[in-house]
Amino acid sequence: MKVFFKTTPPLIHVNPFILEMDASDFVIGVILSQLGKDNLLHHVGFHSHNFSLVEINYKIHDKKFLAIMDAFEE
Repeated sequence: MKVFFKTTPPLIHVNPFILEMDASDFVIGVILSQLGKDNLLHHVGFHSHNFSLVEINYKIHDKKFLAIMDAFEE
């Protein structure tokens, strides 16, 4: 066990996550990414959600706000 702790690299601080979301007329899309050591975004997770019949009638700014809420809930 001592060998494991001596040879394992120490934990490093995780780069901040980037949450991108968008809403179209019928669907929400969310991407969770992280900036890598190569300064490129690496996708960690993805979520999409189809609007219900009621949500389809929302105005676009309400749909974008719903995308934000849905992303943080997921």
